[in-house]
Amino acid sequence: MQAVLIAASFILAIAFSLSYWRWPVRQPRLLLAGAAILYVVGAYETYMHVVWEPSVHAPIRLDIFVIDLPLLVLGVLVGLSSMIGRRAPPDVT
Repeated sequence: MQAVLIAASFILAIAFSLSYWRWPVRQPRLLLAGAAILYVVGAYETYMHVVWEPSVHAPIRLDIFVIDLPLLVLGVLVGLSSMIGRRAPPDVT
């Protein structure tokens, strides 16, 4: 489950970051906020998986359900909400 969370958060964050640079979006700050939330989730989960878990005897990871999944959903919703309704391209006349 942790590998899926790490991969999903980083892949979605990279996709949001690239879409910020490639396509005009209606609210670019929301898109970057969604990407930032997903980067934080990926970094937190990577830290917990690589550093914290090996140092304890029997890790019980309730934070995945309390912190990671809600933040992952929030980041995706914030990022996708910024993409709803495109800006009109600039008028070149």
